[in-house]
Amino acid sequence: MNSLVLCLLSLALIGLVFGSAWVALRHHRYCRELKYNPRQNFALGVAPKSVEAISIVCDSTGFILPELSANAVTVFLELHLQYTATGLVFDPSVEISWEAFCDKQFFERGVRGIRFLNLTRLIRAGAKAGTRVMLHGLRVAWVTGRTSLYVCHQSVRPDDRMLVVSPHPDDAELAAFGLYADTQATIVTVTAGDASDRYTGKNYGVQLTRAQVGRMRVLDSIIVPQIGGVPRENVLNLAYPDGRLSEMRASPTVDFNKRDKDAFDFDGLRRLNVSPLLRDGAECTWDSLVSDLAHILKLTRPTVIVLPDPWLDPHADHTATTMAVCEALRETNQQDGRFFLTSVHNRWSELIPLGPAGSGVPLPPRREGESPEMGGFYSHALSPERLTEKYLALEAMHDVRDLSGCAPQNLRSLGRKLCEIAGASIDGMGIPPTSLLRRAVRPDEVFWTISVAAAIRSAL
Repeated sequence: MNSLVLCLLSLALIGLVFGSAWVALRHHRYCRELKYNPRQNFALGVAPKSVEAISIVCDSTGFILPELSANAVTVFLELHLQYTATGLVFDPSVEISWEAFCDKQFFERGVRGIRFLNLTRLIRAGAKAGTRVMLHGLRVAWVTGRTSLYVCHQSVRPDDRMLVVSPHPDDAELAAFGLYADTQATIVTVTAGDASDRYTGKNYGVQLTRAQVGRMRVLDSIIVPQIGGVPRENVLNLAYPDGRLSEMRASPTVDFNKRDKDAFDFDGLRRLNVSPLLRDGAECTWDSLVSDLAHILKLTRPTVIVLPDPWLDPHADHTATTMAVCEALRETNQQDGRFFLTSVHNRWSELIPLGPAGSGVPLPPRREGESPEMGGFYSHALSPERLTEKYLALEAMHDVRDLSGCAPQNLRSLGRKLCEIAGASIDGMGIPPTSLLRRAVRPDEVFWTISVAAAIRSAL
């Protein structure tokens, strides 16, 4: 009997040691992915005059929805969140429910501070003033009492002309598929995507040349938007070299196709386009890129331009894309319209938006003073059918597709695969690049908005 007790105690001790090690490793790996302290307040990031603040009282189970103006479009609820004991190891979430409507939004492990829940789809589902909206926290609680709803009236009008400028193939789909599929949109991809590191032969034996990758991804960027109903004539890829835009901007007259030892077929890739918006006589230079964009701006006269947020998306090609658009706007002397800013690679964490695919998207992190005040925000709601189309569009993009169906070709690649699976089971954050599907297949696409004139004045 004593031996049995001793054996059970030993097993319990071993389990405790391994469990503690797993928790510590999981917490360490997660914290390494966050470039900010989750125990801090987020800022709304919008000029006060741009939003309507409505004071409400929120208790531990929810709040009574107040009267909203008829032109209320996007609504966020401010809550001061506080993680509970398990919320340091597992993802905290808040469930929003009213009648048949239910949405769950996720937050950082260890969250403690002001966050903004997205209520836009709740309002569009028909929730009326005086109804009680239920909130249920899992691994998180919030400070009860008086708080605010922030309402923005900016919308996408039926007569808006949408121009989506994507640095790489798949960026437009990741950030704005629902938006461009629901509007009159033109999609412009700046680079050929030829620098992808997924086809070196190290990952499950898939090996392609740079030329093959470029051709494949250019075709992806031209064909896939048709899943969202965009005519092929309204889609084009300018085929500039992936990963080189910052260098090109520094040497605006240098032809990078001639300079590059591993030159790709710039002209041949451009000939894959069928759009009449493509300019003839282009060279692989920064000045030519700006001229391409200026040509498109003159022909389309967009009222809304969707492009990367230069303050929140640090990817060099993304920042350079926004700079190129601003230079083209100056060249065409166009300062009307609005920017809808996206953040495919959020500077504070590649985990954002948090939580699994299908869950709602709260307002992404923005910290006080890190950028100019925006002119507003806009949350575009995707119907279930549109959400399915977005998944299909992303899965059709080769660089997002899961290649795990290709069997590992040797012991090294098998070991790498097993390590990826083990790592994902420890940290709960998924395996790249399918983590993009987790992040992007959401019923909300959230944008900060700013007028073109204000953005250009902000040293863009």
